[in-house]
Amino acid sequence: AHPTPVPALPRRRFFAAAAAAALLLATPKRQGKANSLYATANAVSAPLHTAFGTITLDCYSKLKMGLQSSRLVTGRCCVLGRTGMIVKAGNLIFAPQGRLLLSCSPTQVTATSISGTVHLRRHHSDEWWTLNAGAQISLTGDLPPEVRSLLPEEMEAQNAWSIGRLEARDESMASITSTFNRYNQRQIRVSPALANRKLTGVFSLNQPEDFALAAQTILGARLTQTPQTLMLY
Repeated sequence: AHPTPVPALPRRRFFAAAAAAALLLATPKRQGKANSLYATANAVSAPLHTAFGTITLDCYSKLKMGLQSSRLVTGRCCVLGRTGMIVKAGNLIFAPQGRLLLSCSPTQVTATSISGTVHLRRHHSDEWWTLNAGAQISLTGDLPPEVRSLLPEEMEAQNAWSIGRLEARDESMASITSTFNRYNQRQIRVSPALANRKLTGVFSLNQPEDFALAAQTILGARLTQTPQTLMLY
């Protein structure tokens, strides 16, 4: 299966924000020397600079950086690349010229072209594919790759973490708080009565306090705070 070029998708206006985004950048832990392994905990990393662009790691991700190429070992990363950038994940090799979102697990690799173009191929293959902005490719094991075109809101939601945002569109409180708790030491707890209530908005990933205050007002809930937790009920 060969992806066909997907035309660039138009930008859309962000829906109303409940809080302004403020990106908290953490320095990823470096392990090793020439081929260094960088790992993050519960924060988005500061950009890692290479000779041909930058790579930003999502929380709980690992990246092996070499002199000529980098490999996403696990988790997610955002790549801002230009000619000469090479990033590997699983069985795929990427040459991005623009903004690329990349995720990798033991069983699947997914790549999303946010802007520019991305050329990619399998290891031990000379056949290249091209993704234009708005296209996403997923590869599971030895199965043929799956390619699809994303809606503008899907692109923005997927790109949100890399700019310190959480975009929720009619999403349950349980799902939203689960995301916040991945990125922050201070944990949000919600009562069963609020777990399925829905919210729409754009929130700052590293400001759980602001989200809790907004949810309290919107849902008419009560909020109890301790240094470790924010309890909504």
